[in-house]
Amino acid sequence: MPDDADQRYEEIMRRIAQQQAKRRGEQVASSLAEILNALNVVEPLEQFARRRHLPILCYGPTTKKTTHSVRVVVWWMHKGIMPYKELHLFGIWALEQGTSPELIIGMRDLVYTAPVYTAEAFWKLIKRDYNTYYQDDGQPPQGNQILYQVTYEPVNRLTIRQQIQEVIARWQDGLQDGPST
Repeated sequence: MPDDADQRYEEIMRRIAQQQAKRRGEQVASSLAEILNALNVVEPLEQFARRRHLPILCYGPTTKKTTHSVRVVVWWMHKGIMPYKELHLFGIWALEQGTSPELIIGMRDLVYTAPVYTAEAFWKLIKRDYNTYYQDDGQPPQGNQILYQVTYEPVNRLTIRQQIQEVIARWQDGLQDGPST
């Protein structure tokens, strides 16, 4: 019977560790969300999504959280024949990186993963969220898909906020000539 008691003890300790890790992840996500809120990243993305006369179909923004990151993204696709095959994300990622969070503005491409395409359902649901049809692991952009990256320091909040707005504006202006990924 001591073996059974040891197993129960190990199971209890494992559950306690899981709960503590979950709480820690929630605290990290909450503090990262507060940083993005202080930088007012949602407003310029909302304005962008409402813009008309762009050569793309754009939706969002939405906020997505993981245990070590928070991101605010808009999703868009090219206009034309079968635009659903590839979806593009543009947004701001806040990542836990030691003592100071890292902020990344960039783009990611997602491939259509649903087994079938039903136009009526797709065009209704894509306006609300993209996860039904595209698999997103939440990873930030890599390499040349990064448009801006900075380590967040609260004393530089206003400067970073201005730089974020400038990066978003430059990216939007680049779309006027035609979308590029």
